[in-house]
Amino acid sequence: MYSKWYFELANVSIESPAASIRVGWGNTESYDTQPGGGPGLGVAALGDYLFSYTSDGKRLWIAGREKEITAGVSSIFYLHNRVLLSSENKR
Repeated sequence: MYSKWYFELANVSIESPAASIRVGWGNTESYDTQPGGGPGLGVAALGDYLFSYTSDGKRLWIAGREKEITAGVSSIFYLHNRVLLSSENKR
């Protein structure tokens, strides 16, 4: 098997209805899936760890921080001098 995987996700538009799917990535060194969930259970998800991110097309989560993706804004996240995620939306 391949030891590295690469993929790209592009937003073609931003609309007002709430998104219903999140796409993300996390490496096995720091991300540990945990069963269960809900308020007060302390279950972490993609985007809660430094080595993971997730996006629903309108928002981006990385290292537990949420950022809204807006038209005309470019967001680039660096991790150890590597580009971890770059998002750019154009209308």
